[in-house]
Amino acid sequence: MGTHQTSYVKTEKQTQRWVFFHCKQVELIRSLGADTQVVNRLADFLIWETYANYLSELISVEHKPMFKHGLKKLCMNHAPEAGHWHQRVQNKFPFLFWGPGWMPGWLVWPLYRLFRKVRSLWGLLNGSTIA
Repeated sequence: MGTHQTSYVKTEKQTQRWVFFHCKQVELIRSLGADTQVVNRLADFLIWETYANYLSELISVEHKPMFKHGLKKLCMNHAPEAGHWHQRVQNKFPFLFWGPGWMPGWLVWPLYRLFRKVRSLWGLLNGSTIA
């Protein structure tokens, strides 16, 4: 399957529906009694790859944070195994996984932005730049 076949979405609603559709596919395959490892790898690809493509198409990584956190939670519920695509999303967008899992997204984002500003100011005060 190519990316054009798995993730042709343009809006938040389409992305949410597409991820939800993949979650339902995984649940159906699980209910049929497929091997757990196979189902986990399939879930990792279908769900996290769609999410990664959605994030890659955004103009700014800080664009629509609450929607991204809600969608991440849906992905985590249906594909909890940290597979290849989950790792790719985590490495490329570490800000989504920043903070404790129990903390709500509306609190994580302001803290994350504050952390980045403090880190940036600290770098300026010490004469070094931090990306």
